[in-house]
Amino acid sequence: MNRPWRARSRTLSSLAVLRHRGYAIFVSGNFLSLTGTWMQRMALAWLIWEMTESTFWLGLLSAADLLPATIFTLLGGAAADRVDRSRLIIACYTLAAGVAATFAILQGAGMLLPVPLLALTFAQGSVQSLGHPARLAILQGLVPPEEAANAVSIGSTTVNLARLFGPALGGILIFHLDVVWVFLVCAALQASVVFSLLAVRTPHVPRSRSSSSIFSEIRDGVVAIFRMSGVRYVLFYLLASGALLRCMTEIIPAFAARSFEITSVGLSILASTMAIGAVLGALTAASGPDTSLLVRRIMANWMAAALVVCVFAFATAPWAAIGCMFVLGLCMVRGMILTQTYVQLSVPDSIRGRALSVFSICSRGSPLIGALAVGIAADLIGLTVPVLLSGVIIFIAALAGWLQTKPR
Repeated sequence: MNRPWRARSRTLSSLAVLRHRGYAIFVSGNFLSLTGTWMQRMALAWLIWEMTESTFWLGLLSAADLLPATIFTLLGGAAADRVDRSRLIIACYTLAAGVAATFAILQGAGMLLPVPLLALTFAQGSVQSLGHPARLAILQGLVPPEEAANAVSIGSTTVNLARLFGPALGGILIFHLDVVWVFLVCAALQASVVFSLLAVRTPHVPRSRSSSSIFSEIRDGVVAIFRMSGVRYVLFYLLASGALLRCMTEIIPAFAARSFEITSVGLSILASTMAIGAVLGALTAASGPDTSLLVRRIMANWMAAALVVCVFAFATAPWAAIGCMFVLGLCMVRGMILTQTYVQLSVPDSIRGRALSVFSICSRGSPLIGALAVGIAADLIGLTVPVLLSGVIIFIAALAGWLQTKPR
């Protein structure tokens, strides 16, 4: 009977971490930077759809944005354990702001064609992936150790709030002004995380010098992680659900064009609706220490998301598409947060950074696989069949995983 009060207490406890000035400043800058990132993603998806009206090109855009996550995230994680994290973040996001400004210049000059757009997207994804592990790791250094979990929780919530406000703001700028303004605002917002770090005194963490190469450390960490059967199990499901469920978020313009008269408006509405569901999912993803129960909750969320995708295959009315995106955002974010919690609880501190890098690769990189496959299939036979098939596969797999895991 007292579970709602416990959930409310956990939420208030998480918010209390904002009393630490340095943490509050950095999280604010991080939120603005992420908002700019989501603005730009929506604008680029709208542009590539306007240029090509092809789901295959949307898949290529997703690949250009997310492929760097599979290449540079592990390197960034190892670098974050060797160099000053704040300097690494400043360097990466200064470059990201420069790329956003380049988008604006080329679009203003009428030179932002599909191929240069993909190349710049890949470049920006690369520098952001290098800085991503450091951006996650630095949060815990700005608060006392006993409040580290709350710091991570608030950080996850800001990510999803950015997903809510970014596409909405981007859609407003495109509709009332011009897409160039999206890139200009994005450049300014990317720089906000740099200014926040310049205003915060981050703690100096001594780094132990290792005789091993950075690539040897990456290899040893990954081998150790995948020797843990439980961690390997939940990461496999994260990878599969990303490829077949979360890839739907990468081809939203196709759904928007199917359900709304004005694609840019529909794109903004669907992306923002999904973000609202994601915020609610982040706020309700509290978990206990029982890892077997945690696995069942992970599987339950993947099953729910799969059912929604099956419905989405046939949802053409705007209200139906909006409802599907809301529930999909909620279930997907809960599944990802619970998976990250399982990894955090299961791995030793000595490899936690590299474990979270592997988690980030599975989380961020897997949608590009499905986006390309579903995009090609949708161009050939339409959206309905590939979307329905994706949902059915994950539902059966997650149901099997749920039945095999018994709570203690």
